[in-house]
Amino acid sequence: MVDLKIENVIAAIDLDVELDLQEIADSIQNAEYNPDVFPGLIFKLISPKTVTLLFSKGHSVCTGANSIQNARAALSIIYKKLKDLDLSDLEKMPKVNIQNLIVSYKYKDELDLKNIEKKLPRADVEYNPAKFPGLIFKDKTTEISVLMFKSGVIVGYGSPQFIDLEDILTDLEQYYT
Repeated sequence: MVDLKIENVIAAIDLDVELDLQEIADSIQNAEYNPDVFPGLIFKLISPKTVTLLFSKGHSVCTGANSIQNARAALSIIYKKLKDLDLSDLEKMPKVNIQNLIVSYKYKDELDLKNIEKKLPRADVEYNPAKFPGLIFKDKTTEISVLMFKSGVIVGYGSPQFIDLEDILTDLEQYYT
């Protein structure tokens, strides 16, 4: 079993209300809104260190959290700030939807990417070091992608479930050990 580290959690909530993003930006510290550049409000938290995008239809996406708990905490903080402004009809904190996890693992040795490419099913592998320095493995059944680098760094993404990423990366271990 590989020892994975969560690098990033992408989570979302849907507030189901119309929001006046300019009014929110004018009222909350660390909120940036420039509709000529981007249609959403950018909300940066220091703790937990995250960036959340808030859209006028009430959809909110949080990224940058290093744990599921921190993603939930960030969205909860933002929800409370919005509720305190009393700008809309917010009722209760919506369910947090974890959309994607990005995990990493550092293998103890360098990886022979050419050899790994030969061992893996051809349809699932891309390796062209002239275009990208890593090997890309795409699992067709789970839609999880894995990047492998010569340095031994392995990155997995494409699932909201930690166990799915852990299973794929553990299964791939046979090709490089």
